[in-house]
Amino acid sequence: MIVLLTADRYVAICRPMHAAQYSTVPPLRSAVAVVCVLAVAYNLPRFFERTIERRLELKTRHISLPDFPDNNVSVHLANSTKYGYFLQDLLWNITWEYRDALQSTAMRDNRVYYVVYKMCLYFIVRFLLPFAALAFFNQRLVRALRESDQLRRQSAAGSGSTRGCWSGRRRIRRLSAADSRRTRLRHTTP
Repeated sequence: MIVLLTADRYVAICRPMHAAQYSTVPPLRSAVAVVCVLAVAYNLPRFFERTIERRLELKTRHISLPDFPDNNVSVHLANSTKYGYFLQDLLWNITWEYRDALQSTAMRDNRVYYVVYKMCLYFIVRFLLPFAALAFFNQRLVRALRESDQLRRQSAAGSGSTRGCWSGRRRIRRLSAADSRRTRLRHTTP
């Protein structure tokens, strides 16, 4: 999205004749939709890297003996139905639980997939292309702003030439406007 914003700024400043065509709401909405679709398409294989596997696990938990009067467990086990458990059940609570766990799929464990998708495409799509686009657009924007500042200084001082992202027609119009201003200034000053 940052690259899209920078590209829009580039069009508005460096290509002002095309700004009315490209910097309106419908083209920007479609550009945002394209970016979202590409992001989903790029991240789609990640949803197939792992599966959820339900496992049955044995859980044991140590529990303490209930408080018996006179601490005689065997008498109470024999005489009472309230404490008529096995001694093992008094000492350990054994339960079975279902537990969900993430498991890697064969696709995730494939070395070619890992190298191509996780390393190469990650570097190109998430670093190289956005960085190169931002560097290009911002370099051209800085160059245009410097050129504009230089043109303003030169038109106040005398003559000048322009380079950068301005189109040829705009360059000629700016130079001819600056020349006509200079000519008017020469003719009006005594």
